[in-house]
Amino acid sequence: MIDGGSSSMVPREQRGSIEKELNYYRRMCSDLGRELQKTQDDRDRLLKETRRYQVRDMLDRALSNIAAQASDIRTLATRVLEAVVELTLWSRAIVLSADQANPRVLKLVSAVGLDQSRFPKLIELDAVPLSGYTVDDRFHPADAGKALRAFVDLLGLRSVMWTFDPETGIGILLATAAGPAIAAFRPHDEDLAQTALNGILDGVWRLRSQERAGRDASSPVSGSWGGDGKPLIDPTTAGIQEGQITEALDSGQRIMEVLVIAQEDNSFLLFVSPSWGQGFRIVRKFRDAGDRVFKSIDRLLSFVRGALRYQGRVIIYSAEAPDVASMAGGDIDKRRSAKSLRSHLSIVGG
Repeated sequence: MIDGGSSSMVPREQRGSIEKELNYYRRMCSDLGRELQKTQDDRDRLLKETRRYQVRDMLDRALSNIAAQASDIRTLATRVLEAVVELTLWSRAIVLSADQANPRVLKLVSAVGLDQSRFPKLIELDAVPLSGYTVDDRFHPADAGKALRAFVDLLGLRSVMWTFDPETGIGILLATAAGPAIAAFRPHDEDLAQTALNGILDGVWRLRSQERAGRDASSPVSGSWGGDGKPLIDPTTAGIQEGQITEALDSGQRIMEVLVIAQEDNSFLLFVSPSWGQGFRIVRKFRDAGDRVFKSIDRLLSFVRGALRYQGRVIIYSAEAPDVASMAGGDIDKRRSAKSLRSHLSIVGG
């Protein structure tokens, strides 16, 4: 001991080395404390991330079932919003659609968590942003500030998040009431908002396909299918590469339908029906180095929704089931045995 009256018992020549050793252990304890705090912070962050992914997975499954049973857009929107409020901390959820005559005007489709009679039927904005959210009275991104401010004023709540699909003109507005258990929106919350919007879009595309074709939404709806119900394979090309698709999409073309082959090794082949071709084409690797194979359905759907900009239904031929079911946005709703795939595929004009 070197403190108090006992310090005189320590020889003067040893005091310096003892002080150095004591300071060393003090620094070590301080470093260990910081490392422990960092570990605890990382643990809390990972727990939150895990919970967020679990919520997104539950929400995605719930919305897929809702989309499969959609009968009209208003009912679809209401059921999606109810699922969103039930599974997340959002207390307000609203679906708005852009007016065809004036895209800057948003019309109320459905709302949950508020009195619809007090919410305006029409909202006119200077511009409709694709996405945005508020944090501590700040708007992200800054160029969406006017629209976000309008939403904040309408709802009387400071925390709002907005996601919009320009192709369909449908957007979803989410908000939380103030409270100690409610955290402010952060960028990673946008994937939950996009999941909610995708659930609506899947149902919308089903309903629009049904209206165009005049038949049940679970039936094939494009010219990529033969009269016998078999998918038609484009005979003019061996496949199509992502770069070719991107170039065509940038010029105003679009992917009409998507078909997936689930192979016995749990990998997936992707076929697309482009508006500038006839029938389905298999997606190929860069420089046509082979067929592009996806190791998980999640990565495939992320590629379809992102790179291909396709929000419609996806049809999967599964190796596990010989019978036919349906699929929309991640839940299988049409299956056939991959072993008998060749007997189901036809050649355009063949």
